[in-house]
Amino acid sequence: MKNSFKDAKYAFVDTDINNGYIDIESSLFALNQLEKAIEEPMQLALLIGNSGVGKSMILRNVHKKLKHQKDIHYIETPFLSENDFLSTLFSILTGELTHQDGEISFNNIIKYCNSLKGKREIIILLDEAQMYSDSILEQIRLLSDTKILKFVIVLHNINEKSILAESHFKTRIWSTIELAHSSKQEMTSYIHLKLIGTNVSSVVSCIDDGEFKLIHKYTNGNYRECNKLMFCVFELCELNSNNNMFEDLSKVFSRKIIELSALKLGLANA
Repeated sequence: MKNSFKDAKYAFVDTDINNGYIDIESSLFALNQLEKAIEEPMQLALLIGNSGVGKSMILRNVHKKLKHQKDIHYIETPFLSENDFLSTLFSILTGELTHQDGEISFNNIIKYCNSLKGKREIIILLDEAQMYSDSILEQIRLLSDTKILKFVIVLHNINEKSILAESHFKTRIWSTIELAHSSKQEMTSYIHLKLIGTNVSSVVSCIDDGEFKLIHKYTNGNYRECNKLMFCVFELCELNSNNNMFEDLSKVFSRKIIELSALKLGLANA
């Protein structure tokens, strides 16, 4: 019984095995929309939303689902230099690390893409694209024009002054999928499914509707903040359970522990 809360807290830590994706309505809708966009003759697709709403979870899940069916590549960390970006694309296209003459230029990449017409269709999933420079984004636009490379671009929003908002870029965007913060019902389902997936369903019964409402209030429907809060909550529950040897889990989990955790994480004011 004492280990239930210990196991529960690790349900909210992303690992290679647990990538954080949960089948709730908004995530499923965005996932389906993204899969449909990939099947279309699109050049660019956007997945946008505030930090912590689940964009990376969806991107990782799309890659996991399609990697054995399509030529699809997930680039998690943004490139801060054009050379690193082009080197990675060259490796994806050719399977080689360097060009035969030692130079990996944008023109070489374009030429190679043109040589692949009718032979390959390559999908590139770009996370955290708000970190890319305008020059790299412009290269992405031109590369998408070859119809060999399809790009899914994930970012927080489209700033009016961003190159993405300019007409020559917008005309290449086939689909824009926007993720909002989760509702209280969705966050409740998210926590339920996380705990059930970690085989600690007994802990679910400890949390009543008012406590779920409080969790949603402190996290503002943000999954990243929810993960941090629930880890802290169950860590405190674990300590309380070990110290008091309660057999009834519901006596350990409380509104007060949620409030203390929110204070500790700066999600609430004293």
